[in-house]
Amino acid sequence: MSYRALFSLMIATLIAAAPSAVGADDVPDAATIEHNVAVARGTRPTSWSETVTTTYSNGGVTVTHELDLGDDRRTIVDEPPFHTENGLVGGKRWRQNANGQVVLVQPDPEPEGEVPTTTTVQRVHVPFDAYVVARLTHDGLGVRRFVDPLTWHVVRIENATANGTIVTTFDDFRTVVGFTLAQHWHAEDPVSGLTSDTRVTDVNTQPVTASDVAIPPPQRALVEFPAGVDRVTLPTVFQPHHVDVHVMIGDRMVDLVLDSGAGGIFLDSEVAKSLGLSVIGRHEAVTAQRHESGRAIVPEMRVGSLTMRNVAITVGPLAWKTGSDVKEVGLLGFDFIAELGLTIDYANQTVTAVPTGTMPAPTDPGTIALDVRLGTGQPLTSARVNGSASERWMIDTGAGGPVLIFSYFARRHPEALRDAGSVFDRRQRDFYGIGGAFDTKSYRVADFQLGPVDFKNFLCYLVTSKGAYDSPTDGTIGPDFLKYFTVSFDYVNSRLYLVPNRFGQQAMHH
Repeated sequence: MSYRALFSLMIATLIAAAPSAVGADDVPDAATIEHNVAVARGTRPTSWSETVTTTYSNGGVTVTHELDLGDDRRTIVDEPPFHTENGLVGGKRWRQNANGQVVLVQPDPEPEGEVPTTTTVQRVHVPFDAYVVARLTHDGLGVRRFVDPLTWHVVRIENATANGTIVTTFDDFRTVVGFTLAQHWHAEDPVSGLTSDTRVTDVNTQPVTASDVAIPPPQRALVEFPAGVDRVTLPTVFQPHHVDVHVMIGDRMVDLVLDSGAGGIFLDSEVAKSLGLSVIGRHEAVTAQRHESGRAIVPEMRVGSLTMRNVAITVGPLAWKTGSDVKEVGLLGFDFIAELGLTIDYANQTVTAVPTGTMPAPTDPGTIALDVRLGTGQPLTSARVNGSASERWMIDTGAGGPVLIFSYFARRHPEALRDAGSVFDRRQRDFYGIGGAFDTKSYRVADFQLGPVDFKNFLCYLVTSKGAYDSPTDGTIGPDFLKYFTVSFDYVNSRLYLVPNRFGQQAMHH
């Protein structure tokens, strides 16, 4: 993580003035502390570049280069053989993933029903003398910043999450051309199970040019079509709640779930081991449950007549027994789907693909066009639950059900969680995700709306396992909802199309 990103938690503006005087026994308010922190830091030069090296307790080493030009910036992260980038140009955010794909990060709307936080300030003497500015929700989630009362440097940040508190301490402050920054910080992260030490290894105030911070072009086309072929039917099997894709890795065929909710390509750790893949950067992660994760490079993957080479993937425990003869051992997510115009015909159980940018919009008069945001690698759109609107619903072909509601939505819209069903509803359902099974509570909502689609008395499931799916996402709209449509993914235009099939037409008329 770059120095600038860490300190973006601290300050909204920089004010060039002298620090406010505070008496020995006084505890200043949060605004005064932030003012003094900004003054002590100084003004960052308009043109700035720095390099930091982070060493992790698992042996990994990451080198991060950050280049700033005014409000524009570019961050380059190298952990061989993986290379990623992100940045901001002209107010537009972008990222480049480990497979060289470049994605514009559309801004998320401000969430309705924001969880309220309380700001407090206190003086502490343990673990050191500091003012602590805490901005926390009622359940203790949020950020605490420890500020040295003599230097006004932020010397510690505690980021409290549902899966643990990440503690970062800063030291070795130095001033370069009027701007003061920590040269070293140490992080203890119970979410990843890692500790790390980051040191600034180079600061350069030589001019940064517009080309230095420009959005890079995609490094390559990840998915290759056969010469002269512009439409293929993928080798798939439609399961009760998933679409499985037959994928050849080397000379071995495996079944991967076609998963628009996966931000990349994921492979079960035991399968990766049996294939002889070298897993890099092992750490803990929490999705459905806590699990070990890492990254690897697959030399070649083939999906029917489509080919991918030197594919960066994520590795972790995932081996779902779907049937007596089917074992799903991975997820085929964003990095694959983004290269295609992809259509899932649930009624006729076919999946077809065309090269990206060549898929025409459906002509069916009942077509529902959804604008989606893809900055996370997952298509996010708006929906309503019992009339409560929210903007971060994931269209997820790999989810295990109709609609899963995450804590992000539940905390903001408790009024929407009204059960309109009876005690005689049959609602028992087992759910599995990366890391294992998770608990839910069922709700039969009076209406669930996605665009113009309004399903009445619709069964949804609230995820109740502590820490599961702890992300700024309202929930997932899964296959048990999507099966009423033919679904087309046109990521190059940030668009999804839903065409009601015969089952959908019947459901929407009842």
